[in-house]
Amino acid sequence: MKRLTVILAMTVLLEAMIHASPLFANELFFFRGARPVGMGGAFIAVADDENAIFYNPAGLGMIQKKNIRIGTVYQNFCWSQKIPILIGWHIMEANFSEMGINIRYIISPFEIAYLWEERVIDVNLKDITDNKILGEGKGLCNENAFTLGYGKELTKSIYIGICATYAHFEEDIESYMYEYVHGTPYKQRFETFDKKDIISISNIGFLYKLGQKVTLALTAHNIFSTKSTYPVLDDVYWIFSEKDERLLTNINLGFSYRLKNILVVADARNIFSEEIDVGSSYQHKTGFHLGSEICLKKNLALRCGYAVKKISFYVTNSQYYTKHTFSVGIGYKKKHIGFDTAITFDYRRNQMEKRVPEYFPTIEDVIYVVLIGAKYIF
Repeated sequence: MKRLTVILAMTVLLEAMIHASPLFANELFFFRGARPVGMGGAFIAVADDENAIFYNPAGLGMIQKKNIRIGTVYQNFCWSQKIPILIGWHIMEANFSEMGINIRYIISPFEIAYLWEERVIDVNLKDITDNKILGEGKGLCNENAFTLGYGKELTKSIYIGICATYAHFEEDIESYMYEYVHGTPYKQRFETFDKKDIISISNIGFLYKLGQKVTLALTAHNIFSTKSTYPVLDDVYWIFSEKDERLLTNINLGFSYRLKNILVVADARNIFSEEIDVGSSYQHKTGFHLGSEICLKKNLALRCGYAVKKISFYVTNSQYYTKHTFSVGIGYKKKHIGFDTAITFDYRRNQMEKRVPEYFPTIEDVIYVVLIGAKYIF
């Protein structure tokens, strides 16, 4: 029974690592850019700089000058989770880190972007009674993506844009389980996944300006995507099999209001929530983003933002946690050179645990993300 418990626990550990893939977040390319991140990620109705290609390509129709930007990102978080497996409780501890670089070049009305990111995850599984390590897993994911965007002014107040992305993924996951003989641990390989994938997606966006102050926006992400193959866990037989699935189409709305040197923005993401079957259930829920930018001088801007989103968890279909994101940022521009930086803090708390604390696992962690970007305007 003890060995069966360890095997089932290791299967849960492996599934957790697989779900760390960006495909399971249904956001193949995370919304990036130090300026929009500093405003809580609310940028769909702004899209007036090189970040438009990731948020709303319609904004490319408003940009007149050529510019090139180089940006970097780093994020790290740790979480600890209590899970019940057969005859006992276990603790799963994980450390996740990500770093990347992106280069974007605008030749109005076109923009070209290249993105490279690397994600590393380390997971340990422990017995809650004696704190012995039962298993561990290590995962590495590399992502290379090329994006081409185009924006056009249809009338003096309406803009439309489209972009297409081609991405290559490489993901390696290794897991090991421990057996104890007279108190001495022996490590043995449990399961290995070596996955390479190529996927293409396309997005479309619209901007509508109501005078000089108000802008409304609509985007549809992943209106087309090729299928991706990934392993899923069978809840009945506890075995992995392969499944083909395309990314879900996300409909997003944006609003912005500008009053002199103050900009207020709001986004609603995934307004039509959908569910995708990935062995257990992964549900993409609506998220809300709020932000502001204050220009103190012609060349200095301060930013802040907040976002909230509910995401289901892989252990059970009905469980979810709430993700709160707080962000601040600063921007500086002088003549042909611009500099932006932002930092965000995520706080996640499991909601189902409050209702049935004796069964549902506890998920509580703090995540921080740091972004830095610099650009040259021709």
